[in-house]
Amino acid sequence: MNKIILEKSNFKGAFFMILSAASFAAAHAGVRELSDQVHPFATAFYRNIFGIIFLLPWLLQNNFVVLKTKHLKLHILRGVLNSGFMLGFFFALSLIPIAEATALNFTAPLFASLLAVIVLREFVGWRRWVALFIGFASTLIILQPGTEIISFGAILVLFASLSWAGSMIALKKLSNTESSLTSTLYLVVVLTPVTFIFSFPHLNVLDLEQIVWLIEVAVTSTMAQYFLSESLKNGDASAVAPYDFSRLIWAAIFGYILFGEVPNIWVWFGGALIFASVAYISYREAKNKPT
Repeated sequence: MNKIILEKSNFKGAFFMILSAASFAAAHAGVRELSDQVHPFATAFYRNIFGIIFLLPWLLQNNFVVLKTKHLKLHILRGVLNSGFMLGFFFALSLIPIAEATALNFTAPLFASLLAVIVLREFVGWRRWVALFIGFASTLIILQPGTEIISFGAILVLFASLSWAGSMIALKKLSNTESSLTSTLYLVVVLTPVTFIFSFPHLNVLDLEQIVWLIEVAVTSTMAQYFLSESLKNGDASAVAPYDFSRLIWAAIFGYILFGEVPNIWVWFGGALIFASVAYISYREAKNKPT
């Protein structure tokens, strides 16, 4: 019976992970669409303003009870770390194709494993060290140093992935006690003032089309955060993580439809190797977890 319940839970978690992946890809496509007209830092700030407006009905419906928490410092830490991801990744999307940025962003769980060793003093066996090495080495397949100069956009994605890794560790801890709505609300509340500081020099008057795209970015990215939180809450990380690879497929679809971008074979191959490393690490962590 317990096994059946676990399988149903993992199925639900996988479903939410696919929804999260599609929502993130849609949001990133909107950021790329706006990048020629609105500075990425300004897009990040507007995304959070519209995100608060989007979540306001749920906040009022619960009479702000959803904001009650015993982990305020952890929420703030997650928000600050996520700010680094959002600002870095949004800027990168204005410089490199969506699929390439997405493939490189798969390094985030690899960074998370390293942070777990450094910060949490977790033990990592030789198999996971090999997987980490293969994963990070696979970024070279995408970047192809020597054949072309590594772009600033690619470097930004790797910085953003490191920030995202820290944010994910914080979210995993929060998901044990906090509701998905609470985690999502606090994230937007912290993100707004931080992104405002960076966006202030770039704010300008928006036209109707820009507002529509900004609403799209805000709604889809806020939904993506909610779905991600639900995925981690309902399913085991090792079971739901492989479904995040659909993010590269969604990114390729949006990139082709909106911008005529066709990922080269090295983006797919490198992204697949990085993700295979991530999936193996998740499997080993689940296998070695005490029961």
